Amino acid sequence: MKINLFPLWLLTLILCLSLTPQVFAEQQEFEIKKVEATLTDTPQISGGSYRKQTQGRATPWLEADVTLDRKKSSDEDKLSGDVTVNFFILLKNKSLMKDGKPTLLKGSIVLTEIPEGSGLHAGCFVTPQTLSKYFEGKVPTTILQVITDVGVEIIGKDGKPALGTQRGTVSASKGWWDDTSQFDVVEGRVLSKDNTPFYVLSWDYYLPTKSKSAN
Repeated sequence: MKINLFPLWLLTLILCLSLTPQVFAEQQEFEIKKVEATLTDTPQISGGSYRKQTQGRATPWLEADVTLDRKKSSDEDKLSGDVTVNFFILLKNKSLMKDGKPTLLKGSIVLTEIPEGSGLHAGCFVTPQTLSKYFEGKVPTTILQVITDVGVEIIGKDGKPALGTQRGTVSASKGWWDDTSQFDVVEGRVLSKDNTPFYVLSWDYYLPTKSKSAN
């Protein structure tokens, strides 16, 4: 008796297609939706009897704002563990450097207990003094004059980084910042919000960073 294998083949195909949404559902914990860098003036905060004012115009900080989504993998995974966010800020100062290489400011912040949800925010800052240092003593007036791009890696519990850039173009496996031979890499200049005068402002906007003393 001859068995027609076509229905079996068709059934296999249907089963594979039906499983596809489940496979895609098992995606990374984090997804970067947007990276935006801006220049922001130093906030003028007065309190009590201490009312000293700055001299002259407020100086601009560089602020990098990352919009992200987090998807939990199980009902027990409502909050994340420690999450490292790496920032790569490429300054547009190639013509000012003796070796002809632009400066890449590299730094990290650690977030913890991130809830499931969309439209979450992580951020970092660069001081006016740092910007001045790498632009011959004077900070440019627009963000387009300051940066070429900002890259971000978010590393969750699976160790697989979610990648994103301000330009919006990034490989699925690596970022342009991986080839460090193209840049003068500088670390220790990227600050979390709690290490800036912006700390007390818009308290609930950015996800909180983990204290260095926390376990």
